[in-house]
Amino acid sequence: MSVHRRWFVIALLTTTALAVSACAGTPPTAPATSGASTPSAAATDTLTATGYGALQIGMTKAEATATGLTSGISGTAGTCGASDDGTLAGAPTDDSDYVLGTLVFSANSGKLVAIYAYGPVATPEGITVGSTVADLKAAYPEWSGEPDEDGTVTDEGRGYVELPGSGNTYRIVADSGKVVELSLDSLQQDCYE
Repeated sequence: MSVHRRWFVIALLTTTALAVSACAGTPPTAPATSGASTPSAAATDTLTATGYGALQIGMTKAEATATGLTSGISGTAGTCGASDDGTLAGAPTDDSDYVLGTLVFSANSGKLVAIYAYGPVATPEGITVGSTVADLKAAYPEWSGEPDEDGTVTDEGRGYVELPGSGNTYRIVADSGKVVELSLDSLQQDCYE
């Protein structure tokens, strides 16, 4: 076999092997990007003193939508938590007795004034919807529920955790020993209570 023919056979076999491996269904690898970072699930699932990842109290509907962390926002005017104000992306759509994943934009200012948690969304101290009141009080000893008919403070109902320097507060509702609602509310919110 001549040298020229030998190189031709080697080239043909190499090309065939590459073609077969390309057809084998191996997905292409994504190109590496320099300097780009993706927020971790833990960073996104934290309801901090100022917001939820890139979604921050005080944003307009357009700014909130641009974060990619919301769904269902429509229009530009706030509707104090009605369906036009949207939800956190991934929030449950089933009916519940409690507010889960809802966004609240002020009807007066049009700014985001409350972010309601759902499922995995937690405070930095690990409190989520579903946490026990014991865990809630361990994380936030200052939290207390609404007073009963005699004025005695209880572990049930709505209570607040101040977040100094942020202009916001956690609004936490407990029922039957569990957290059933958790939101970050602006102290300037003008939609309820």
